[in-house]
Amino acid sequence: MTQWKVEDGALVFAPTEGERSGSENIISEETYTNFELSLEWKISEGGNSGIMWGVQEGEELNEPYLTGPEIQILDNERHPDAKNGPIRQSGALYDLSEPTKDVTNPAGEWNEMTITINYEENQGTVTLNVTQVNEFPLHG
Repeated sequence: MTQWKVEDGALVFAPTEGERSGSENIISEETYTNFELSLEWKISEGGNSGIMWGVQEGEELNEPYLTGPEIQILDNERHPDAKNGPIRQSGALYDLSEPTKDVTNPAGEWNEMTITINYEENQGTVTLNVTQVNEFPLHG
């Protein structure tokens, strides 16, 4: 059973009592090379999430982070991973490229994010709350 539901027009992660509360992924069945994804997100206190792409699936690849890069979504004030520096905070290409500044709204408030991935130009960008906070190469 899915732990996601639509509430007031928003997708909400809401595991019921007794269900695993760690994670459940939303996966597109389509394959994308170049894309722009715009979304609004709000994280709970101490929350940790992210947007991944290029994920490969298979029996030996049971976790998406084993094959796909992740743009981090985090409660920068309360989640322990944030203490490891900006490279693990909201807007980071997790453990690879840190945001140039922290413009993340506090937990419980909405944030606007646009992720642009363009393999033809070898460029990825993250815009958070109308500020471009990250730019990174996609290969070599």
